Amino acid sequence: MMSYIWERRVLQDSTLPGATIRVAWALSISWANNRDPSIVEIAKLAGITKRTAITALSALKNRGYIRAEHKPKGRGHTNRFRPLFIDGASGMKGLEKSFWTVTPAGPRRDTA
Repeated sequence: MMSYIWERRVLQDSTLPGATIRVAWALSISWANNRDPSIVEIAKLAGITKRTAITALSALKNRGYIRAEHKPKGRGHTNRFRPLFIDGASGMKGLEKSFWTVTPAGPRRDTA
């Protein structure tokens, strides 16, 4: 449910390039599997280069679709990307136990 709402919002943005849509799809697949993919993994899933994935992630961040949580550089320190909804709230807290919906007042947590 949460992923569908976020995906629909991204897909309705007709100004996003195809590679950025593919990166959004790769993120959504990863989130559905409770994974925090590396940029290399995102690029592989999306079928694009690492550089293109970085550019697409930047575009998603700049347009308010994701929030990046940067980790220390180095092997095994994967940045985390989280979906943002209309008011900028992240929908990942307690994902394994709940879903998020968007209302005119902002996201609302619906426990399963």
